[in-house]
Amino acid sequence: MKTIPIVVCALSAGMSLLAQAQAPKLPWGIGPQSVIPIDVPVDIRRAVGDGLEYDDGVPIKGVTADFDGDGVHEFLLQSAPSLCGSGGCVYVLCDGATHRTLGEFFGSPLYVRAERTRGYPNVATYSHLSADSAAYTEYSFDGTSYIVTSKRTLAGPAADRMSETLSQIPIWKPTP
Repeated sequence: MKTIPIVVCALSAGMSLLAQAQAPKLPWGIGPQSVIPIDVPVDIRRAVGDGLEYDDGVPIKGVTADFDGDGVHEFLLQSAPSLCGSGGCVYVLCDGATHRTLGEFFGSPLYVRAERTRGYPNVATYSHLSADSAAYTEYSFDGTSYIVTSKRTLAGPAADRMSETLSQIPIWKPTP
């Protein structure tokens, strides 16, 4: 009888992990309200935790998803609220297999696009600059890391149209 609760707990924990790890079909987005506390390997936390302004012992928020199709989930980490403002948040993507940093992004929401470059999905961010202007930045993978491939400042009706277009992309709300 003692093994039944252990098996149930293991299945329950596994289901929770699956719910967190299964990203929706591309494209999808995340924002400050859609990330959750995730377990981050110690070496990744050591490498990016200070830059994301997380104090020791405070859980890092983000999502895990397999970006490159290798069966290992990458870590898309959002900065602590102290680095988030009206323009967005800092996000860092770390490789799940090697734990190295693949890219840093700024904005909110952040969109993981269906288009791919060198095996990784393109990423875009949207940042409010003022009441009627915004920045839209696109990133692609160059084989080593994500680089900015396009940055546009939009104002007035152009910003409104971009916001409307991006609102069609679902925001992922992973469950803990």
